Amino acid sequence: MNPARHTYHRLSQLTLLGCMWLLWCQPVAKAQTPFFSQYASAPMLLNPAAIGAYSDITLQSIYRVQRLGQISYQTGYFSGILPIYQQGQEDTQVGGIGLSFVNDMAGEIGEVKTREVHLGAAYNLLLSRFGTHIVSFGLQGGYSRTYTDYGKLLWPSQITYNGLDPTKPSPDGYNWQYGYVRLSAGAYWEYDPKKNPSRQQSDFKLHVGFSADNLSRANNSPVSATDMPVPMLLRIYGGSEHRLNEQLSVAPGFFIQRKATLTQYTVGTIFNIFQEVTTTANPQGMPLVLQAGGWYRVADAAVLTIGVQSPHLQAGLSYDVSVSSERAAINNQQAIELSLSYRFLKVNKPRKISTPLF
Repeated sequence: MNPARHTYHRLSQLTLLGCMWLLWCQPVAKAQTPFFSQYASAPMLLNPAAIGAYSDITLQSIYRVQRLGQISYQTGYFSGILPIYQQGQEDTQVGGIGLSFVNDMAGEIGEVKTREVHLGAAYNLLLSRFGTHIVSFGLQGGYSRTYTDYGKLLWPSQITYNGLDPTKPSPDGYNWQYGYVRLSAGAYWEYDPKKNPSRQQSDFKLHVGFSADNLSRANNSPVSATDMPVPMLLRIYGGSEHRLNEQLSVAPGFFIQRKATLTQYTVGTIFNIFQEVTTTANPQGMPLVLQAGGWYRVADAAVLTIGVQSPHLQAGLSYDVSVSSERAAINNQQAIELSLSYRFLKVNKPRKISTPLF
């Protein structure tokens, strides 16, 4: 073989294999643990115990698009939560069950895909009547499968003297995929006086949650002879809402998560503006909340959030602005999220709105 041709071929192989390795590491790490800036809009990913805090049948979805240089991530989430009440006592919620789905695509052209399904349940300990003060415990099981479409990647065999020829077939036998069972557990404490129908208004609301994910520590190595357990993921979060006057409240919050040796800290605040909207269909007025605020993920990103909420429907939009010190090495860092939530109220009458987007 011509030495120049041999050297060119070897460099091409090393370059492409190196790119493939980087592509494999980053998307798979992302795909194993989908993350949303509007984390409360994906409650079953956050904490299975949070299922017990939903007093109405609730459908939620969120979609995130993120770019890191040439690599993009697209993550979708959908869940349905069904509260469970004690028989004969509609005001006594004993818990709830939920089902969620996650679809994640990563890479330059979405060549790494992850799909997950989760089933969770929560049990509530009622510390006061109407569930204004509760402690909830939750368990969740799911299945995650990740696979890479190597047919969408470029291979050394496709390099010719005239440049890249993508029409040449890629090597066979690279239809790599793996799946594992994912278990999580958590606890949640909440104090919300607004759940008491006799209370017209409350000056504050508090909540704190903790969860542990990947309890099964399943092996996710693509090489059967190698043991690579999924790291456990720990989360703790909390927040409060303080009513400043009849039309304004402020809701600070925090979120900490740790996986292996990495810890991420997030703090922020949402402002809620309360309005009454009068229509011909509802001349008495419908409560509406306009929301705006921001979050800061330490040494990572600043998140700007806006939203609107009615008794049935809630929508949120957020935009991540990178503040990482590695920004110079990765261009075009940005992320956008859109969340939607719909509640089926238990009774056909106006319901107090419980905010905010934390």
